[in-house]
Amino acid sequence: MKGNDSLPANSQIPMQSGKSFKFFLLALTLVLLVVMHLLIPDFYPTLWNLAVSGDVQGAVNFLKSFGSGAVVVSFLVLVAFNTVGFLPNFFLLAANGMLFGIAGGAAVSWAGECVGAILGFYLMRTTIREYALSAIDRAGYLCQVDDFSSRKGFQAVLLTRALPYVPSGLVTAASAISCISFHDYFWASLLGKLPSSIIEVMFGHDLIDYENHIDRLVLLTLLVTAAYAFVWWRKRKKRTEPPKTI
Repeated sequence: MKGNDSLPANSQIPMQSGKSFKFFLLALTLVLLVVMHLLIPDFYPTLWNLAVSGDVQGAVNFLKSFGSGAVVVSFLVLVAFNTVGFLPNFFLLAANGMLFGIAGGAAVSWAGECVGAILGFYLMRTTIREYALSAIDRAGYLCQVDDFSSRKGFQAVLLTRALPYVPSGLVTAASAISCISFHDYFWASLLGKLPSSIIEVMFGHDLIDYENHIDRLVLLTLLVTAAYAFVWWRKRKKRTEPPKTI
């Protein structure tokens, strides 16, 4: 596996301010989590139950309970889920589509996922890199790290981010222990997350009244199936290609 023992200079995040910045980031995250618990004691148990069950309608009702603050809560939860990386958030993206519409739901979902993915990358690369390594090893994703470490790291992250329902935390972890630069990871995540967020939000939105959106639901299903089929074909072709000789 390439580039896991040490990171090249150009892969370091261009905002190094020593251990103080890392401590500040971790402390701020902890404070926000504690404040949220004090304000809403059942906030975390409710989110956990929704994540485990994948209850989209329950997520809609949960967000509605915050009134005009539903957008902010949805954004913060998506940031937290994507930073931590091991909790599924498809139910929340679907709920955003049902609650805020396609445009609004896609905007808040894309923003929350991107901010969380970038924070998660920073934390995993600079603070909890061993956790990232162990997470992708348990998921059998370790073999993908070389793809993120190569000269085509940008394309690898862009492709995996663009696929709907790919576990975001695994992509973040694989990127964090690879040699991809922060610049490439940042832009690949921003661009790649856009189509996947829109598709997942559209699914949620159209499921409200699926009888009137059946054509689009079928089209989205075919599109997602074709995207995964293309990735499978690309990997299969890569494995069967003879090694290049100089």
